[in-house]
Parts: sequence; structure tokens; C-alpha cells
Amino acid sequence: MIFISIVFDIAVLGIFIPLSFIKISKGLDRVLQFQQFDSILSKVTGIFFIVLGLILIIRAYYLIVKIGRGYTLEFFRKKLLPVTKNLVRIGPYSKIRHPMALGYLIMLLGLIFILGSLSGLFILLPLTFIMAALYLSIFEEKALLGRFGEEFAKYKSETNLLIPCLKKEVE
Repeated sequence: MIFISIVFDIAVLGIFIPLSFIKISKGLDRVLQFQQFDSILSKVTGIFFIVLGLILIIRAYYLIVKIGRGYTLEFFRKKLLPVTKNLVRIGPYSKIRHPMALGYLIMLLGLIFILGSLSGLFILLPLTFIMAALYLSIFEEKALLGRFGEEFAKYKSETNLLIPCLKKEVE
């Protein structure tokens, strides 16, 4: 089961979406006549963000499998593999509810720096962030609330969706 989940995640999140992101970003830069920023510093920054995002994804994925005792293949409330049985609240999950999504957005930021794409930075990444936040709020969070009930509602009240540095007030 974990093999299917990993292969799917790599194919979609590691290949298809990044290649689409590159193609759209380059096309927008060309159409909008945006100059690319290209320096060794932007490349190093990009690699740093990709590694940082990857570390966050791997850590969060490990916790989902080990502590949550399930997998991440659930899209639009359709369970493609057995879903988590336990709510994970440790590690990066103690700060935000969706660290894998944040890790992925950080990796896309790294890709933008490597490409030197202004449209990627100012158009595609914000749109991707908004779409991810909407998807997570509308589909994932409802599924988690249905699965974990009050435990998830309390967790949700204590943690942020995607941005850990914003302090959430707990009553």
C-alpha cells in the first residue's frame, strides 16, 4: 500500500505538477514579457527551498504512516487507500494542520527561484497557495472532521492551516 501511495505522490506531485508549473510559468513570462531573474544566488536559494520542502514532506509523511497508521491518497473525499486511523498532532503537525502541503509549496518556491520566473513568483505561486488552501479547507478538513470529530475540531482551533508563524489564539 505504501508503495502505491509513494509512486502516486511522486508521479503527480513530483513530476506532473512541477512540469506543468514550469511550462505555464515560462509561457506566462514570455506572454507578459517578464525578465527572468537569473543568478547563482537564486539557484542556491531554490535548491535550499526544495530541500527544505522535501524534508518537511518526508517528515510529515513518515508521521502519517507511523502515527496516523494510514496514507495520504484521499482526493475530493474519495478514499484511494486506507486513510489515517489516528490524528497526528506531533512534529510539524503540532504547528500546522497540513505540513505536506506547505512543504510542497516551499518546493514550488524553490523551483521558481531556480527558473528565475517572476510570473511564477507573483502569479502562479499565490494562485497555487489559494487553490491549496481552498481544497484543504473544503475537502480535507471536512473529511478529517468527519473521521475524528471533536478531536479534530479542537486540533483545528489550536493550529493554523498552512502558515505556522501566525500565532493562533487559544481560548
